[in-house]
Amino acid sequence: MFIPRMTRRSVLGATAAGALGTLSAVAPDAADAAATAPATAGRAAANPDWNPNLLERMRDWFVVDGVVHLSNTLPNNLKRKRNAGAIDFIYAYHEKTTPPRYRIPPAQFARSWQPEEGVDIWFLESPTAVAVYHSTPLYDLYWDGLNSNEKGAYLKANYPQRVIWYGAVDLFEPLDRVKAKIDELAAQGADGLKFYPTRTDPVTREKGAWFMNDHQRALPAFEHARERGIRHIAVHKLLEYTGPETPALAIDDMYEAAAALPDVYFEMVHAGWLLLAETAALMKKHDNVIAVMEGPTMWLTYDLPAFHRTMAVFMNQVDVERLIYSSVATRQHAYWQLAGLLDYRPPEGAKFTLTEQAKRKILGENAARLYGIDIPARRRALAADRFSRELARSGLREPYSALRG
Repeated sequence: MFIPRMTRRSVLGATAAGALGTLSAVAPDAADAAATAPATAGRAAANPDWNPNLLERMRDWFVVDGVVHLSNTLPNNLKRKRNAGAIDFIYAYHEKTTPPRYRIPPAQFARSWQPEEGVDIWFLESPTAVAVYHSTPLYDLYWDGLNSNEKGAYLKANYPQRVIWYGAVDLFEPLDRVKAKIDELAAQGADGLKFYPTRTDPVTREKGAWFMNDHQRALPAFEHARERGIRHIAVHKLLEYTGPETPALAIDDMYEAAAALPDVYFEMVHAGWLLLAETAALMKKHDNVIAVMEGPTMWLTYDLPAFHRTMAVFMNQVDVERLIYSSVATRQHAYWQLAGLLDYRPPEGAKFTLTEQAKRKILGENAARLYGIDIPARRRALAADRFSRELARSGLREPYSALRG
């Protein structure tokens, strides 16, 4: 199986029909390739213009955004100046998924996004009802981990009906400190935990990794989280996986963790990016493994063949009730991904279907069940908040209006 190497240069140098699409579109094996879209299927056209009618079209849908971020990409948040290219890397995705009229210029995009900016973008500029904020433990690169726990705690305290929060835990720390951090996050109201399995040591520059089936490091941390009432474990996988040199970004280690803690949900973040056949096999084996499609839903705007390939496998081989949509707003905007999935049709000759019922599940009903949300009751709770009142009064706000204004 060929696994393409993903580098910052390959992303930044890609066009809509270039390297990004090539990376995401690789079929994992011959069986998957046979189920993919026809070779003649074209790439996505330029992103459509914004239309406020999306709010009315999705008024009776319940949308849960499975991963949102409030990144701090200011230069002074970088631990090393040599990593300044990481900001351009993040911006490249914004540029590819946002029509020119609505793009934020690079100098303005490099910012520390604030919670009050985020909630306006999530809940006033799209039909999203609930957002799942993921803090990230990228402490080898960013002083605050890129998406800080402080912002997550603020969101959870101030918008408990609107926000689900995954607190960041650095599993490269000693286990006693990891457990203390889990205790702290639980006390602050975290609903889940977010982990990254790789890092570069800031002192030695050596690459490090841990695995989810590690009995000395990972499994004790997961067990401690369960004891504290946290049963949602999200782990960054697949994105930047390049083969044998990055095994911690593969998914084989999820088997033992899922079997050891069957009452814990293990969420594969970036599911659908690569290793589709392996993902399907894992999810067939363990019904507590969840596919969070952070990344693949962006392909609706710049690489439809890649999205076709992913959905061909997911809809034929994976339980649709364990697929979770993610927009990664605020860095990308939810509007075009929601509109794209709402209007999505498989290509002619495809061996899969994607019904409206399946779309409703992926866009929110699956997540609502996962988090124990009673949809009618939550709708009533949200009906009188400031976001619902503003939408009723003024309709859907244009993407990034406050920043662009």
